[in-house]
Amino acid sequence: MTDKFDDDIPAIVGWHKDSYPFVCVLMLSDTETSIGTETLLKKGNGEIIGTPNPSKGKAVVLQGGLINHLAPKPLGFTERITAVTSYRAKNPMTKDCSVLRSVKPEVNFGSNFNTFYPDWVNYRMKLVAEKCELIKNEIEKEANEGKTFRKEDWMQSLKDLENYVATTWKEMVVTNEEYARAL
Repeated sequence: MTDKFDDDIPAIVGWHKDSYPFVCVLMLSDTETSIGTETLLKKGNGEIIGTPNPSKGKAVVLQGGLINHLAPKPLGFTERITAVTSYRAKNPMTKDCSVLRSVKPEVNFGSNFNTFYPDWVNYRMKLVAEKCELIKNEIEKEANEGKTFRKEDWMQSLKDLENYVATTWKEMVVTNEEYARAL
């Protein structure tokens, strides 16, 4: 398929990227008599491919935060019920590209920002603390081993940390465009 057919695909959830780096999509519906229950992925060249057609109890893990994907409306089927769980890399120094694009309470009616935002900030600050501890420990280790201080490397690590904290609060800003889409 090519990009010009994107809008012709009937979907339960249209083309999107998830807010978190990795997602696990577990099929809860019985799909034996249906066609089109796979998740469709859009490759960089615009080609659309499908994940293996999932059966009940089977799951697929996607880089949902990086790859445009769609949940098509199945044929011969009245439902497509899935459970989606989000993940990030275990290593706190691995880039965390989590964003709030699809889950901001102000644009996702029914969400409570008094619960959501504290969880978001706590999640991010826990990672900041882990990153700081790793940086501190590595600098101490290198100093104890008599190694030359890697000024440029450590400056970049601190810049990355600063950008991560800035991204945390910037993701909480709701633009006029986001409000308009929510209405």
